Amino acid sequence: AYKLYNQRVALIAAALYAFAVLPIQQAHFMTVDTFTNTFGMLTVLAAVNILTKDPDEREIAGICGLWKCWSAYLFFGIALGMATASKINAVSLALLLPLVELVRFNREDKFKVGSAILKVGFAGAISFLTFRVLQPYAFTGPGFFNLAINQDWWMGLRNLQTMSTGEVDFPPALQWIRRPASFAFKNLMVWGVGLPWGISSVLSWIAQVWQIIKKRKLDHAPICLWMLLYFLWQGLAWVSSMRYLLLLYPLMAVITAWGLEQLISRREELRIATIRLSSLVISRVGIVVTALVLLSTALWAFAFTRIYTEPVTRVQASEWIYENLEAPINLK
Repeated sequence: AYKLYNQRVALIAAALYAFAVLPIQQAHFMTVDTFTNTFGMLTVLAAVNILTKDPDEREIAGICGLWKCWSAYLFFGIALGMATASKINAVSLALLLPLVELVRFNREDKFKVGSAILKVGFAGAISFLTFRVLQPYAFTGPGFFNLAINQDWWMGLRNLQTMSTGEVDFPPALQWIRRPASFAFKNLMVWGVGLPWGISSVLSWIAQVWQIIKKRKLDHAPICLWMLLYFLWQGLAWVSSMRYLLLLYPLMAVITAWGLEQLISRREELRIATIRLSSLVISRVGIVVTALVLLSTALWAFAFTRIYTEPVTRVQASEWIYENLEAPINLK
């Protein structure tokens, strides 16, 4: 958020994600999605570094120039490999790099297509190497350069994919029967982040799309497009668990923070039909809305985390059974 926009956006985004209910829950349970988000957002940061790099810095000669030119791609490859090693779905983040290069191609007069292809390939190779080191179960081994895919690992992925499409009839899959297409979106908005943040995020995303189309602000495009594609891929799947959309949460925080900051820093009046709002009014409304979104999100997170101040209900039930039901052997 800081690299793309400014410090105020970064602070609002950090606060929003700190108060996000589902990431708090997933961190409590220590699921793989929490680790995936960490490395996934490092991947996004690398992509943003490439997107915002000054084109003149690419012309510096010598070792220092090479490092400035290639380091972000190295960073991207390592972060993507780490994210994919945590959860294979994170490989979708690889799409960010071609999208970034397309934006640069449209923006820079001296853009070199061949050099860009080489750098994207370099990032891909580094990503694969990182994945090879951090996810050894995916390969047969035992030697490092034995890159044959481990068939047990591969079949495990295939079985999970089959289960997630509804093709296999087994008890956990029954809960997804007749779920509406809006199921994942509703859970994301209502339970995952809460309605104030959720609505603000949708409106901010629409505002960014409008700026991309009308004002040609293409720096918004890579993240906006990736979020849409990822949501369609995971949100409309047969198995639409809330945590499958967890990669969207940090980016939702960034986009929402951008939208709120746009209101706060508004310098132009707004006219809608016969209604005229001065920049000062819009700015003050933005401050109030930002405070309400942050406060409501924090309260929602606080209320949710009170669940974990009490013993788990299954444990309570077990203790009651031990104390009240007679048995041949009492476990105390």
